[in-house]
Order: sequence, then C-alpha cells, then structure tokens
Amino acid sequence: MDTDDELELFEYQRLVEQALYDARASTHEEPSRLLAERLINEAAALQAGNTGSLEGLIALYDAFEQLSSPCERLALVDRMAAMVESGEAGSPAFIPFLYGEDDVSLIAHATFHLILLAPGEQPFERGVQFVVELLEEAEDDSLRLGLLLGLLRLADPAALPQMQGLWRYLDPLPWPQLGRLLADAPNRLTVLFILDWLADPEDEQALGLVYALRLLGGEADARLDEVHWAKREDGLMPVNAESVTVREWATEIRARISELPLEKLRWCLLKLDGSWLLEDN
Repeated sequence: MDTDDELELFEYQRLVEQALYDARASTHEEPSRLLAERLINEAAALQAGNTGSLEGLIALYDAFEQLSSPCERLALVDRMAAMVESGEAGSPAFIPFLYGEDDVSLIAHATFHLILLAPGEQPFERGVQFVVELLEEAEDDSLRLGLLLGLLRLADPAALPQMQGLWRYLDPLPWPQLGRLLADAPNRLTVLFILDWLADPEDEQALGLVYALRLLGGEADARLDEVHWAKREDGLMPVNAESVTVREWATEIRARISELPLEKLRWCLLKLDGSWLLEDN
C-alpha cells in the first residue's frame, strides 16, 4: 500500500471511530443512517485499484453492520445494486458487503448481484470466475459459505465448469450449515454441483454422497429451477427459465452413485438409511 492509500485509510478509520462514538452518545438511529449515506457516496467515488479506499470502505461497512439491522443492510445492498446497474457506481462497490458482513445470506445476496452486474463482454463468465477466485482465497467461514450460496443461487448450469473442484476450498467448514444452505438453493445448478462433487476421487469423506442422498430423501415433487442468463446493456437478464422435479433427477443421481467405489458407499450407508437404493420412483 502506498503513502496516499495509507493516508486515505487513516481518514476512513477516523470516520469509523467518530461514527461509533456518536452511536454510543446518541439515543437515536441517526449514526447508522449517516454511515449508510457515507457508504453510498464513497462507493460511488471508488476507483479501481485504490487499495486505501477499498479497505476503508470495508472498515466503514463493518461499523455500519454493528449499528444496523439485517433489513437495513439488505436494503443497502439493493440500493447499491441499483446504483451499479445505472452506472452510478462500479461493481467493486459490492466488495465491502462481502468482507465486512457476517450474515451468510446477506453475503450471498451481494455475491449474486456482483455476478449479475459484472462488466465486460462476457459478464456472466467474468463474474462467476471472480467470485470463484475470492472463494479460493477466503479464510472466513461465513464468507466462503456466502460466496458459494451466491453462486448456486444463479441456478444456471453454465456456471458449473468454473465451479468444478470448488468444494476442495470449503474444508474445513461447518458441514451441517453447508447442508442447510445447499437445501436452501434447490435448483439444477445445486444438483449438478453435488453430482460433480460426488464423482470427485479426492472427496475422501464422501460428503458429496451425503448431500446426494439427502437430496433423494427430500420431496420427490420438489421443483428444481434452471435459469439461463444473457448479457444486456446494464447487466444480465434471464432469457429462459424452467424447472424439473427431484423425481426426474432420481435416476441420474442413482446411476452416478452406483459408479462409486464400494468403500464410499459402505462409509455413507453406515450413517444413513440406504433403503432408497431398492426403490423405483
């Protein structure tokens, strides 16, 4: 970080300290509103490659998180998305929501918008790849889970090639929480992600198999959405949407499972009811 960036970061830190002091001294919610407005203004002025501004914005958002409710922060994400879509701010403005936030669902919401509003001739591919790179480097559990859930919420199978092997960066993670998140994104991309994980020889704990079995154990008529995104002038738009049911995927899932080494099946079936193997949906 050069001297100018350090000075700018110092100014942000002073702003954060003053905002927190005002919050402690005030009986109103004014500090959180003022911080939200400052975040909007600073994000609009954010220049690509300006490390001091970006780190300062993250610190500013961290302070805002302490003073605000999840609903306020969700509204701020949506407001930022509208600014990026209209060209008032650039997509780096979403970064503070990723690194300054602890709520997985809010990180996922910001991630989703970040991908849909990525710039360039191939925004979908660029946005997905950028988030994949962030996930590969992330150390915080909430950030990794939120980035993954944001990717899965796309529901577009076109994202899968860039997500192959991504589960290797999820360990160690709170696996029950990951299971719930996968269940919260019931779409075809999630299914393909699990099936791809299922076939990975490095998945020694057979976690992909666990999630595949859980999927089969769910409602047979549950809908699995599939969305295809296409470039438009100010972002991406859905050009096609359809859905299938878990029942329609059951045969393929079982076929994939039948190809697994016996030791993986044995490990998993010791922990789960494997009666579905004999069923015929």
